[in-house]
Amino acid sequence: MIDIRERLTSNERIMVIAPHPDDESIATGGVLLHAVSVHAPVRVLYMTDGEDNPWAQRATEGNWRITSDDRLRWGARRRSEALDALACLGIPPEAVGFLQFADQRLTSLLGEGAGEPARRLAEESRPGSRRRSSCRPSRTDIPITAPPPS
Repeated sequence: MIDIRERLTSNERIMVIAPHPDDESIATGGVLLHAVSVHAPVRVLYMTDGEDNPWAQRATEGNWRITSDDRLRWGARRRSEALDALACLGIPPEAVGFLQFADQRLTSLLGEGAGEPARRLAEESRPGSRRRSSCRPSRTDIPITAPPPS
């Protein structure tokens, strides 16, 4: 096992690709915190807004019936919570991207050929990306992905 604290320096770039908001903190929060502490450029991309999580939404909001507007509002809430969590780790909003694929559809989208998800990920992560301006090229990139949704 590699201790990331011994390997990660300011010369590295970190990109976390998370299926939903909060997956980045659960799976890679410690790495992100260390990356910020050594001034390594960090980028976090969310594949979805996590808008289609009805049981969590029902439990939190106390509503049994959830409409499409409710799901959109839930997704906006999850985006806001993700930005707040990343701010606690020292990651600014400009280092964050939301690709807004349909929640609960990632597996089928990827199974259909990954064309659109792959294209959008490539666009968001290329060094010249408008939101990537704080990330400088380095000799080594360390990609980190959150675990797939269960």
